[in-house]
Amino acid sequence: AVSTGLNYAVGRARPDANRGRNYFEPFSAPISESSFPSDHTMLVWAIATPFAEEYKAPWLYGVATLTNLSRVISNRHWFSDTVASSVLGYGIGRIFWESSRSQNNKFRIGTSGRSVTMSWDW
Repeated sequence: AVSTGLNYAVGRARPDANRGRNYFEPFSAPISESSFPSDHTMLVWAIATPFAEEYKAPWLYGVATLTNLSRVISNRHWFSDTVASSVLGYGIGRIFWESSRSQNNKFRIGTSGRSVTMSWDW
């Protein structure tokens, strides 16, 4: 949801569109043609982060970085887009990891069957 919303809101042209790194069409470019954020990069970082934190395996971040490199080398994303996507994915993964570990956390995310639930206790 975060990625789709940002793709639509930012509307940055992909490198292979040959429009340059400063070409933006906010709220009008097709989502499939938007470079920011990188869905693949954000997803891989969001998945790797809880495992890296839980199992004390920082090398998983190196594995996730391979996605950044592949998206830039394949000319589908600008380098800055993949870096920002990494930060977003890390943040999302960290929120999931911390919410699953803390008993006193007011913000919780859970899954059951076919649903994902989020709650915030005031």
